This record gives sequence, C-alpha cells and structure tokens, in this order.
Amino acid sequence: LTTLLVGQYLKSDFPSILLFSGSLAFADYLRANVLTGFPWNLWAYSTTTFNEIIQILNPIGLYSYNLIVITIFSFPAMLFFKIGKIKKIVSNGYNEVVLTGVDITDYGKDLPAKPTFSNLIKRILKLVPELRQLRLSSIDCAEIDKDFWDVLKDKRLMSHFHLSLQAGNNLILKRMKRRHSREMAINFCKKVLSIRKDATFGADIIAGFPTETETMFQDSIKLVDECNLTHLHIFPYSPRENTPASRMPQVQKKIIKDRARRLREKGIEKLKQYLKKNIGKKERILIESRKENFSLGKDQHFLKVKLEEEFKEGNIISCIYTGVENDTLLARIA
Repeated sequence: LTTLLVGQYLKSDFPSILLFSGSLAFADYLRANVLTGFPWNLWAYSTTTFNEIIQILNPIGLYSYNLIVITIFSFPAMLFFKIGKIKKIVSNGYNEVVLTGVDITDYGKDLPAKPTFSNLIKRILKLVPELRQLRLSSIDCAEIDKDFWDVLKDKRLMSHFHLSLQAGNNLILKRMKRRHSREMAINFCKKVLSIRKDATFGADIIAGFPTETETMFQDSIKLVDECNLTHLHIFPYSPRENTPASRMPQVQKKIIKDRARRLREKGIEKLKQYLKKNIGKKERILIESRKENFSLGKDQHFLKVKLEEEFKEGNIISCIYTGVENDTLLARIA
C-alpha cells in the first residue's frame, strides 16, 4: 500500500483532511487507527481511479483542505476489495456476477503489478467459492493469454463468449486497427470448443466499413460458420466526423443496408438451428423476471428461456427444454 500526502494552505479557520481510498471500510480503518492523532475534521470518499479523484476535487475546490490523503493500492490490495464487493453481492443472494466494461481483456495493464484478466477470473473463482456463475461480457481474442485455458475448465465460468470481431476480412480488420485477424478468431473458438464442447459464441460485426467489397463482405458471412456464431450484433457502418475511416472511400448506403440485412438473416438462421438442437437437453436457468404463470431467464449459453411456472428472480432452476418459440427456448422443471 502506498499513501500519498498532498499538503495545501488552508483558506478556512477549520483545517480538514480529505481521504481517498479504494473502499469506505478501509477509509474507516485509517480514520480509526492511522489518523487518530490529527486534529482535523475527516472526510472519506470511496474511489478506485485517479480520474474519479479529480472529479471529486474539482467541484469542492482543492484549496479547502490542508492535507489530502490518497491511498494507492497495490494489485493484491485492490483485488482484496474487489473480491470483498463480490462476496457481499453473493451474500445478498445473487447467484451470478458479470465482468463487464470497455475492453475488459485489457484489464491490469495500467496497474502496478500488471495482473492479467485471466488472473482476475482465477482469483474470483478461487476466493469466492460460493459464487455459482461468473459470466464475461465482450472480449478480444487477441488479448487472451495462456492462463485463460486453465481457467476455462471451471464450470462456474459460463461457456458463452461474445467476441468483438467487427469484420471477417483481414484487410478490413487492419484498416479498423483491430488487434486480431480472422485466423486468430477461428483458432480461439476452436480451442474453446476443445475444452468446453458445449460453448457458444456471439460477435459484433460491422457491415459496409469503408473500402469493403462484396468479396470482403463474404469473409464476414463465412466467419459466422467458421466461428460457430449464434448470437450476432450487427451494425451498419456510419461515418463519424474527423476519423480516419470517414476519409476512406465510402460504401453506398443502400449496399451497407443490404449487407447488414444479410448478416442479420444469417444470425437468425444460426440461432434457430442451435435452439432446435437443444430440445430435450437438461440445463440450469437463471431466472431474470417473473410474469403471471411463467418465468423468463437465461441459461449459461445466454439463450432466452421461458419456464411455465413462477420462480423468484435470481434463482437458478434445473429444467428440460421442450420446444422453441421465436428466439426463446420453452422449458419445464427437470
């Protein structure tokens, strides 16, 4: 743990200490055990990033305090408080935690010990054995390290992976400045399936990125099959002012619209095929909402499920799939 003390001249008659820490619990500890000798009033804020500290300092005026105490956590200490939050969530009855954010697989590179995303997953699963389900949001296959493959064996890690693919053609990916290639995406999915044979995949794909030809677009269509994608998020490209892409040769809007339609139709086809394959299978469902005479939830593969009974939100129920209704699996109690 590193503590940074920043002294300031005071403009009021009553000096104060402004304390920033990774948790209010730790702030209370410092107040009771470390800063007891200080005569000043003490304010405690819970924060984890420097940007958040600045956001707090600017409105209140830095000059109002003669001593600012900012605690900067090493990775083990930061992780301790993250784990503590997850334990609290689980103790309150929640059965699933989702790790989400912008570029979550890039986690740890700005931290002192440079922990990896795989290390974070591993420690959560190890230190919170009561957690029944851990789910990942969108990930970048280019950032996956070798430790991930051992973590993947833990059945509490949900076996649905949403990939930020964007395109299936390598030249377009390069022009997008993406870190992965189509081959990396295909190999990632194959390796996941070699460890978790029931795994499913989703992806974000942009239709009609500047310079995309029909042949390049077909690479995106083919990638849906090559990566066994069942959950597609399709976005028609739209230029953003003053970006490199906006200065590239643009694809006609009607072509972009048509390509987006074709990708969506491909995604619907793949999802319907997968849903039908699941009829008769037994699965665990996390209940998300309760209606009159039925409940709605999702299974570990992120499939929508309708159960013909009422259950409390947050419960995990074992069921058997009996049919398909649009994009939803129908189920009964196992």
